[in-house]
Amino acid sequence: MSPNLSLIVPTYNRPRELRLVLEGLRHQSGTDFEVVVADDGSTKETRDLIEEIRRDFPRPLLHVRHEDEGFRAAAIRNRAIEKASGEWLVFLDGDCVPLPGFVDAHDRARERGVYLTGQRLRLDALRSEAIDPQRIARGGLARLATPWERIKESYERGRAIVDWIRNHEERPKLISCNASASKEDVVAINGFDERFVGWGGEDDDFGRRLRRSGLRPRSVIGRARVLHLHHPPVPSFRGKVRLGPNYPYLHRGYFLTRCRNGLERRKMQDVSVRILGIPDTLPAPEWTAPCEVDVLLSPSSTPARFHPESEIRVLAIVGPEPDSRLLRECHIVLPQGSAEVRAAEKPAGQVKSPSYLAVMTAILDSLDPLI
Repeated sequence: MSPNLSLIVPTYNRPRELRLVLEGLRHQSGTDFEVVVADDGSTKETRDLIEEIRRDFPRPLLHVRHEDEGFRAAAIRNRAIEKASGEWLVFLDGDCVPLPGFVDAHDRARERGVYLTGQRLRLDALRSEAIDPQRIARGGLARLATPWERIKESYERGRAIVDWIRNHEERPKLISCNASASKEDVVAINGFDERFVGWGGEDDDFGRRLRRSGLRPRSVIGRARVLHLHHPPVPSFRGKVRLGPNYPYLHRGYFLTRCRNGLERRKMQDVSVRILGIPDTLPAPEWTAPCEVDVLLSPSSTPARFHPESEIRVLAIVGPEPDSRLLRECHIVLPQGSAEVRAAEKPAGQVKSPSYLAVMTAILDSLDPLI
């Protein structure tokens, strides 16, 4: 019988921290769950630790690993999602010790149409060193959090209630060290985007795609609590997401709800693309429903506009005076003279326009590296 919840715990060469996280999970009560350790290429020490703990661990304890090719948290989380058998996925980092009631809080709050997000209580180096398996078994770990951390938690909990009432579009922010969602909803958006390599940004992207898919964020701040252990930063850490390697990609100005490089590798041919404003001699696509990508030729011999709900809007300029309004509405501009635009133009002296297939093929090839 499959468990109700699958806890996904990414780790990389931090066996002490991982041991403490697994000890915290050992002492969770009530809910039926499994633990999937998502190993981002750690050495044999991590594998040996998992085998040791598995001998008397009260829950199923699985280990998923890929080769060490740098910080690839998004990719290894996806491999763990594939392995997970629970209907609800709980994401917990390998440096965050769950306090009693953590799993149960996620289980009680879960329902269709929402995803859950919490916070973390940060510990300094001295308090982090004070934690060991015996201390976890005795309980009372929450007392290690500083008064300032508890004040911040209380503030964030109150703000999350207001945000829920106001149906805030972005808060509470999803952080992948304390979040959960149904596996069905995660698979629907194709999991984490594996183009995020290096520290930062993959959980921001994951949250915004869950929101765009129609889910609302619900807070478990103050109920599902974790202690973040102090440790040296990873090499790609720059202190803030905007200073990290993924910031330009995260803020490129457009994204697909169902990312292309996630649980599945989606070719451009698998993305729903519609070309608008095509010459009269080509078949005009239906406009009634949104596509993932709208491509509009401008200026056009036929009246056309972007669908307001299409996720990415591309303007292919085929003449000297493109519509200024469309320039403001689009995400990507294919300039006049580029190969994909030339494929859409009717050469001088030709009676027949290029085929729709030729136009589509050229545009898909050009968009492949951009989307």
